[in-house]
Amino acid sequence: AWWLGRRLTKPLVQLTDAAGRLEAGEFGHRVPSDGTDELGVLSHAFNSLATSLQRNEDLRRQMVSDIAHELRNPLVTINGTLEAIEDGVYEPTPAVMSSLAEEAEHLTRLVRDLQELATADAGGLRVQRAAGDLGEVTAAVVDAHQAVARAAGVALIYSDEREPGAPLVLLDASRMRQVLDNLVVNALRHTPDGGEIAVVVGADWLCVTDTGEGIA
Repeated sequence: AWWLGRRLTKPLVQLTDAAGRLEAGEFGHRVPSDGTDELGVLSHAFNSLATSLQRNEDLRRQMVSDIAHELRNPLVTINGTLEAIEDGVYEPTPAVMSSLAEEAEHLTRLVRDLQELATADAGGLRVQRAAGDLGEVTAAVVDAHQAVARAAGVALIYSDEREPGAPLVLLDASRMRQVLDNLVVNALRHTPDGGEIAVVVGADWLCVTDTGEGIA
């Protein structure tokens, strides 16, 4: 009876111990899940949960690192420029002040993006779809970034591959512009002088490609 009791309770003890470790933040711990009975199924489900939590934690840490990196760049630029002005290295000319204003606006956009990310994570972000022209939304985003592209020496090309009289699609024009704007801005940031960015729209799809270094 003692041997049988130990054999039956051992998986439960392992699961209890693993659950405690998971609660303490040890997402890498796993339990044996070789059996096909109810305990084996439960152990497999527990391991899947632990794997999912570990993946989410890794993504969270990476996101925090990326956010810190994105926020640090404009802050370093603003701080360095202000110190240079204070030391008399730079004159507070309109061009210098305009550059500082652009960096401040970039910070504002980053903070706004973080707020929207938090809203989306909490399930509060709403998509309001309505019939719209995908080409008009895409062309407007491309036009808005042409000046920056020319200054960077990058060819920003828009192409409409839809058939004449293409039907409208259901979309949230504001959110779609936000997504496209993010893609084009990133492409501009990582495409070298002389490169090319192609924005193509189809009947119900979009494609943004560039000749930059790419993403791992």
